[in-house]
Amino acid sequence: MRGWSLRVVIALLLLHLMAVPPSDKMVPFGMRWLSSPAVFVDAANVQELVKNMTALVRSVGDEAKKNEADSCPRLDNCRLGQGTCVRMVCGYTGNESFTCEGNFRFDSGTCGSPDACTQTLLSYEEGFARLPFTETVQAYDAMCVQQTLSATLSKKVRRDDFLSIGWIYYGSFTGFFLSFPGKQDACVDYDPRKRPWFAEATSPRKRVVIVLDLAAEMFIPLSSQNGRNRFQMVNSTVFALLGSLRRDDEVALVTYSSATNDTDTSLEIVLGSQATATQSKLLNLNTSAMGAASSDLRDGIMKGLNVLRAAPKPGDADVLQEVLLVFTLGTLSAVNGGNVSTTVDAILQYNSTTQVKSGVRVFLYGVEVKSPVDYGNIQQIAKSVNGFAKNMGTRGGTVDPLGSIYSYFNFLAKLQPSDPKWVAKYEDFGELGDVNTMSMPVFDGNGNLIGASGMDMTVKLEPSDKDALKNITDTMTSNVKISYPTAIGDALNVTFGTVSDPLSDMDGIPDLCPGVSVSLKKENVVCAEKQPKVSDDVLRCCGDCLARPAPPPSPKKGSGSKSNTVVIVVLTVGGFLVALGGLGYYFVMHSSLSLFSSIPQRARVASTSTPRSRVDIGKI
Repeated sequence: MRGWSLRVVIALLLLHLMAVPPSDKMVPFGMRWLSSPAVFVDAANVQELVKNMTALVRSVGDEAKKNEADSCPRLDNCRLGQGTCVRMVCGYTGNESFTCEGNFRFDSGTCGSPDACTQTLLSYEEGFARLPFTETVQAYDAMCVQQTLSATLSKKVRRDDFLSIGWIYYGSFTGFFLSFPGKQDACVDYDPRKRPWFAEATSPRKRVVIVLDLAAEMFIPLSSQNGRNRFQMVNSTVFALLGSLRRDDEVALVTYSSATNDTDTSLEIVLGSQATATQSKLLNLNTSAMGAASSDLRDGIMKGLNVLRAAPKPGDADVLQEVLLVFTLGTLSAVNGGNVSTTVDAILQYNSTTQVKSGVRVFLYGVEVKSPVDYGNIQQIAKSVNGFAKNMGTRGGTVDPLGSIYSYFNFLAKLQPSDPKWVAKYEDFGELGDVNTMSMPVFDGNGNLIGASGMDMTVKLEPSDKDALKNITDTMTSNVKISYPTAIGDALNVTFGTVSDPLSDMDGIPDLCPGVSVSLKKENVVCAEKQPKVSDDVLRCCGDCLARPAPPPSPKKGSGSKSNTVVIVVLTVGGFLVALGGLGYYFVMHSSLSLFSSIPQRARVASTSTPRSRVDIGKI
């Protein structure tokens, strides 16, 4: 019996080898039966694959731009209840269109399984949306304007495309995010502006020194802010800003006042971590002794310039930007020699010595500055050094911390290439491990930043072919030489002049339909939740992840002949199934379609009936 079963196994292995698809680039043996859909791309096809990905990412950006141009009637339709609602990732059940896909990588404990769960529900009919926890009217407006983007993505990306490459998505600068295919998930905080694919598409690498005024007036509660003080307003914005930096940015925090407990930090690499020393310093600032403190704007700017002056010489001066981001009351102290002229001279003197081609970019943000004199100070300084000056956007509805300094982000985005570029490998938010992404900034018809589009790329490459992709992606990175406008004001179409009411001159995200107040609510744009509500596990898990059978009991000792019989039966039945699977694999592989019609047939797509596999391409 044992010899007969061995002959059967050998015969089945031979059938297995016969079923392997003919190719000079053989799939690794261990993946022939159990591999899930993946594109096997060789050097001859890499360039075509990248070309088609580039076209897809650009088309999403173009569609978002077109929708933005049609904002007014779209907003009116939403207000009247005539628009198509946008479905969120959480709180919805009962859609029969979901497909159970496999080989994802969730944390242990998901779906009640002690092992890492691998299956999730996806919708190929529509994209699902996310919002940060700080939901704003601007985010609802963006959802309304971009609501047709979901249907557009479902037409542009087939299931085979997704299984072979990855998600395609759009993130608005308002914080609204839409990805396709739709994936149900828990209601967690997600802000696309804080993700590497968005940050590196919309900003060059930079050194940022944040200068924070800690005069007594910063700690007086404001009735216009429901009792919050100016320091709390700035604190929210700066903390969010630190989360939006690129992983290769450098950041430092400087405070200034007449008190003795000011805080200075040296520049530190962000490395994509929220737990930076700068954030820790911000959270632990000792503000208890600020009750009688005064401040001098010139002193703060000098301290910020000293941090930059002490930094190592950059090796990429054609790419790097230096930014002085100042939050101030605009007060200059004549006692300390502080005036507009001496402050301007300090900045110009630094720019004459720095190796960074553009010099330091100066953004002066007033913090609810009401005095025309103090506001005039920051305006004159900004104008003289080709910088920028406005009050932070702190009025109207729920204030978006990042939107309150929108012009800072808008200017940096204008320095980036408008074509899709590669983002260095990073950890996927959707628990897929490390991914590589192509992304690009998206601008409206006036050239202002509205968001970014992106697409994941995951292909199976032979080791000898990875260089082919790397050679292409090295020429498409987000670290590229940029052209420099002579002044921030010119790039942003901002003029400086006398402002009688500084509180009317606030920064912020531009209105989608200027001059028209729509004030959409969540129910105007977000699909209603379906009942009954279920757990997060049921929302995103399926198949074996929902109900794993108990492991079979171990065979009892002393039943040798019976145990041998069981093994033979399992091998025989399993071998028959394997043989059938091998023959099916052979015919599927011979009849499969390529990922895109323009990619040669050597770039094969494996059977779509098997679970999804994601194999990254290595560091690029």
